[in-house]
Amino acid sequence: MFLHAKHAATHYKTIILVADDTDVLIISLHLSRTIDSQLFIRRGTKVRVRMIDVGKLAAVLGLEFCSALPGLHAWSGCDTVSALASQGKIKALKLVQANDLYLQAFTDLGSSWNVPTDVFNSIQAFTCQLYARKHEDRRC
Repeated sequence: MFLHAKHAATHYKTIILVADDTDVLIISLHLSRTIDSQLFIRRGTKVRVRMIDVGKLAAVLGLEFCSALPGLHAWSGCDTVSALASQGKIKALKLVQANDLYLQAFTDLGSSWNVPTDVFNSIQAFTCQLYARKHEDRRC
């Protein structure tokens, strides 16, 4: 899908991807800076259509955050990975936004076949903090 969008961007100013899948949105946000056209995702049904301006959303979220989204999405649950029990995406997103160490770890996750120790330790700390209760010590 994104290979076709990249190719279409050489001929068209606007690209519309039709997909209701969250994975497509996440990957679109990550790749939006590499596609030289205005990118939209069309979601919904015949009665209720929603157009998401991927470039505008990516600009609001920021380059660093969009770079971390694929790793965070895969870790917290996606089409090919089970979700973390009793943990929603919003809590995970907020933790990553609030902590530069987590942001960098999820950006680095998947950049090589081996997971570096510092990335592993950061993601382990993230997972512990995700499950920690507010009144408990957040260290594992």
